[in-house]
Amino acid sequence: MIELPEEDWSDPEVLADWIELNAVLDGFSVRGGILDQLKDSALWGDGERAGQTAQVPHAQAVADAWAILRIRHSKLADAWPFAINSNRLSWRQSTVYQVLLLADIGRKYRVAVRPAVDGIRSLFEDIVAASLGVLLGGRVCRFGVPFPRGWPSAFPLRVSRLAQSFGLDCRERDIPRLSSRQQQDDGLDVLGRMKLGDEEAATLYLLVQCATGANWKNKRGEPSLAKWQKYVDWDATTVRALAVPWALRPRSALKRIHLDFDAAIILDRWRIVSGKPDEVLGREHHRRLKAWVRAQLAAFRRT
Repeated sequence: MIELPEEDWSDPEVLADWIELNAVLDGFSVRGGILDQLKDSALWGDGERAGQTAQVPHAQAVADAWAILRIRHSKLADAWPFAINSNRLSWRQSTVYQVLLLADIGRKYRVAVRPAVDGIRSLFEDIVAASLGVLLGGRVCRFGVPFPRGWPSAFPLRVSRLAQSFGLDCRERDIPRLSSRQQQDDGLDVLGRMKLGDEEAATLYLLVQCATGANWKNKRGEPSLAKWQKYVDWDATTVRALAVPWALRPRSALKRIHLDFDAAIILDRWRIVSGKPDEVLGREHHRRLKAWVRAQLAAFRRT
């Protein structure tokens, strides 16, 4: 088993992530082994780590984490890639879940082990696009840099190409006046349209900013709806969304973050995996994501 996180190790949610991570590494986690690891860690009971100990008994800590795992199973159903009973958590397989789990719990470890999530920034955008395609049921396009081969190099032409792919008109003449010559994506990483029986006018568009870095809270106001409403002649309501690869905790924080980001829709780890992006992503995406996962898991195995 790998060592417990450096930070927030007594949080039942973080402990549940740690149990999941061990199941990913070994194929399963046994409740008795988890209990023994907690006892040996000297983090609970009489031992100390960084001058702190948990205030709950070992068995209660495991029970609390196990209850969290059962809640995940209940809420995510088959989008949660584990099987659970009273004594064992078994890993089934999901490349995307591995990526998001590592991105989430990896923040709790020292820098030498912490996964380099920014290294797969564009792949995370592809994950979000794949998930939204399922959740919204309509057309979705990743727009963030780097752009797919064959896309125009000039920003106004790229916006025009994006608009045309959704059957919309682009105000191409206005874009140079409102953006810089060096503009790349103007904060728009993914565009998705909600299907309400059809994808005609008067539905809803999500304009998504994907944030993978430690300074994700600085992404407020991106993308600017005011500017994008000047770029494109939308035929439906436009709503800004923020996507992050980790779970936002506690869930009550969603309301505050929603307001902090000017009423943006929040897409975090749980909402993204609920769209089962593994089933939509192509072979090349899976290959690159698996290579990243192997590299990050190797670092944990060396601890």
